[in-house]
Amino acid sequence: MLSHRVDREDVRALVPKLPVIIRLVHLYAPRRDLSQRMKLTFGQIKVIQAFRDHPTRRVSDIAKALRVTNGSSSIMVERMVRLGLVHRSSDPNDRRVSVLTLTLKGRKLRDQHLKFLERSLANLLAHLSQTDQQRFVNALDTLWGLLKEHENDMNQPGAQA
Repeated sequence: MLSHRVDREDVRALVPKLPVIIRLVHLYAPRRDLSQRMKLTFGQIKVIQAFRDHPTRRVSDIAKALRVTNGSSSIMVERMVRLGLVHRSSDPNDRRVSVLTLTLKGRKLRDQHLKFLERSLANLLAHLSQTDQQRFVNALDTLWGLLKEHENDMNQPGAQA
């Protein structure tokens, strides 16, 4: 893995800016937050987003994606089943396991949320030059790749944090 020297002063200067960046994303988001319009909790939106790349999930998959216990995940999923956002069925190979899918209503909300995030980020990036936008995207892509690589390494047997 390629590694470059990092100036500690740069890191110290960046740390307090991270919450500001998050606030800016919310500032440039459409006026009414999507979670309020959908009447969903942040956790429920995270559950819906856990289906983005996987059309079927198990309760344990949701727990892992949200970094919560299976019990917490099960409670959250049950509420979403009652809201008509998630459909639960038994795994034909193992009746003890529930297979989860988003309902049409759940898929529509997932797609709305993704569009909301895209608009919010576009509104924020519009304040940067094209060159700075590209630099920002490239830097985030690089960091994302490094984080995914680290996550994969940590999921190997015997890995330590």
